[in-house]
Amino acid sequence: MAPLIMLEDADAREARHASSSMVRGKTATVLGAWIVAFLVTIVVPTSFAVRQDVGGLELALFDFAWSSLTAPYYAHVLTVIYYKLADPDQPVIHPDVAAWKSVWNDER
Repeated sequence: MAPLIMLEDADAREARHASSSMVRGKTATVLGAWIVAFLVTIVVPTSFAVRQDVGGLELALFDFAWSSLTAPYYAHVLTVIYYKLADPDQPVIHPDVAAWKSVWNDER
């Protein structure tokens, strides 16, 4: 629903109906991607805190740092899901971008 509200300027009711119709038939795939993103962004720091017996200020600082690092990842996952459902024929990576030379290849 969030991408529909932000990108298509839909209200909550319109977004809920549009989201439901977009996901229909692909619920397992979308849910799986969402669960993986959730595990990375929420479960990992929680399990770390429990294993390290961290609490109070340390937990708050770790959670803040982890959330700051993973929020863009989570937003990217939701955005890619939206675009793949809204326009499935459009490639996830634009062909112009796919043709860029990698900075990691040492082709001198």
